[in-house]
Amino acid sequence: MKTLIGIILFMVLLSVPDDSAASTELKPDRLSEKESNNSSLLWEISGGGLEEPSYLFGTLHLVCPGLFTFHEEWINSFKKAELLVLELDFTDQSMLQEFQAGIFMKNGESLDDLLEARDLELLTNFLADSLDLDISIASTIMPLVTATFFFPHLLQCQPMSYDLFLMQMAIENEYPVKGLETGADQLSFFHAVPYEEQAVSLLDMIRDYSRARNVYNKMVHLYIDQELDRLYDLILEESTGIPGFEQNFLVERNREWIPAIKNLINAGPAFIAVGAGHLPGKGGLLRLLKQEGYEVTPVIAAKPSSPEKAE
Repeated sequence: MKTLIGIILFMVLLSVPDDSAASTELKPDRLSEKESNNSSLLWEISGGGLEEPSYLFGTLHLVCPGLFTFHEEWINSFKKAELLVLELDFTDQSMLQEFQAGIFMKNGESLDDLLEARDLELLTNFLADSLDLDISIASTIMPLVTATFFFPHLLQCQPMSYDLFLMQMAIENEYPVKGLETGADQLSFFHAVPYEEQAVSLLDMIRDYSRARNVYNKMVHLYIDQELDRLYDLILEESTGIPGFEQNFLVERNREWIPAIKNLINAGPAFIAVGAGHLPGKGGLLRLLKQEGYEVTPVIAAKPSSPEKAE
């Protein structure tokens, strides 16, 4: 059960393509080894030879409209930038086509090959009754991708995307958009998880759907409260069934992004938005940027009272 919930938590932090006044700042000299509690989603990047600051923002891919917020301090910081950087460049139609073409299981595998008849029937009935989807749509798609279809039902709303919201802001402000990865890069993480394990875990989630919803709700509320460290701990706790999850899905990608981020922020002020799970931790972007000689400062925004948290 924890395998798929962990991956879903991470996928929500990924930029998976989906159809569905000045800031008050706290300015320590540098992000110390014992930085307070990382209670901010937006961080100013300065020093290190930069002529103008850039900004690093942690996103949550999907959230219900009633919980969606983008603080005035964040808007002000965005307006100081000249470029939006996302994990994926949603304005690149070739990237979107590449992603859509890569969601299928390799070697012609299908759910018929992965599941026993009774389990396939369970999945078929759930897709039809809960999501109004025919099993034929999901038959050859990676189960992890099928899991993304669950989100409106899981969240009990038509969710909004921070990535698409930021992209719309970039279009309105005539900012160019850059991506840190390609669609193929992100899909490679999905393909790395054995398809049979994906399928079995998908069934486990269906059998204990209320737990999946509760875990996701906890993540949403930690995000709203801007509790990056606690959010990171939850992601790691719920992904214990995925070998090398922290190192392969988070730390290594962060290290690969740093050269590109340095080039972009040295060229001019950028607003960089990636999954919130990439910011904290020993191998997180906040610490890596500090190690590169930059000052990393939280941009403090008001934290509204959250609705009652799930137990």
